[in-house]
Amino acid sequence: MEIESVKVVEDPDFGRYFIVVVDSDALDALKLNLKLLDAFDFPILVTWKGRIDASSDEIANLLAEVLLKSGIKPVLEEGYSVVNAIEEYREDI
Repeated sequence: MEIESVKVVEDPDFGRYFIVVVDSDALDALKLNLKLLDAFDFPILVTWKGRIDASSDEIANLLAEVLLKSGIKPVLEEGYSVVNAIEEYREDI
């Protein structure tokens, strides 16, 4: 796995975090993300340029674990309704 770039992002809602781009498939990238979060005391998000080599459920679970470990919390726009979003999602499936 090759690291292609590292970028520092300053965001008014999330604060400072790092984005690491790797030439890898999803599973290896997400596993690296978890290791980096264990090793460093700041939010790091790893993105990958390869294929998604796992099921949607596996990817969702790993992404959720990354977000929990990173300490990044979702920020909702004013007026956003989770109930409406779920209802719209259910209509689409």
